[in-house]
Amino acid sequence: MILRGHSVKSTALELGISPETVRMHRKNLYLKLEINSQSELFARFIDWLRGER
Repeated sequence: MILRGHSVKSTALELGISPETVRMHRKNLYLKLEINSQSELFARFIDWLRGER
């Protein structure tokens, strides 16, 4: 949902969870991928699409 441009609030509404839960999952995702921003996430995704890692 992040890659589709959903905000924390719209993601929470769509999934039926609290915005704080969404923030926690995003934080954990960023930690696991060793990134610090949404732009880094997009770059990683584009690299993955290209077959780069």
